[in-house]
Amino acid sequence: MTTLTRAALIALLVAAPLPVFAADDEEPPAPAWTFSHEDGVTMLLFGVPAEWEGSPNYLSCKDHSGKVEVEVWADHQVNPNDEGGQETTRITVRSGPVEKVFQAQAQDEEMNGGAEVTATLAADEPVLAQFARTGVIKLTAYGASTDMPPAKVADAAKLLQACRKAH
Repeated sequence: MTTLTRAALIALLVAAPLPVFAADDEEPPAPAWTFSHEDGVTMLLFGVPAEWEGSPNYLSCKDHSGKVEVEVWADHQVNPNDEGGQETTRITVRSGPVEKVFQAQAQDEEMNGGAEVTATLAADEPVLAQFARTGVIKLTAYGASTDMPPAKVADAAKLLQACRKAH
């Protein structure tokens, strides 16, 4: 997770209302998509607001950078012999019939174990254009895929619009 992304996540957590539970027998809130635009960083996160820092499934960018960072949590132990607790891997991004495999970096995720798998995609990738049209995205790393409902199409389109280079 980049320093800019981590700072944006922290700002979003501070601004997000925390769930309130009336009784122990109530179920916690279900994970959901949340759109955020703050300080020149646009993000679309999937998770439970109180747990975003520990649930790194998101797409983000520095506005008009032409790049989108995609991160997903994977149940994988990064090889401890690799430098800095990181290893090179792949992430598959799929939206409907459009799919592409990207080189990624996996880093130990200390809070929940496993690995944060991050790839940087060009904002004009066809798979991202399909996501902006449908809100559907599936991320696969180390053989495990996310199970996320579609994001709001308007939010997916706003994310991609913010990430594209200004003309």
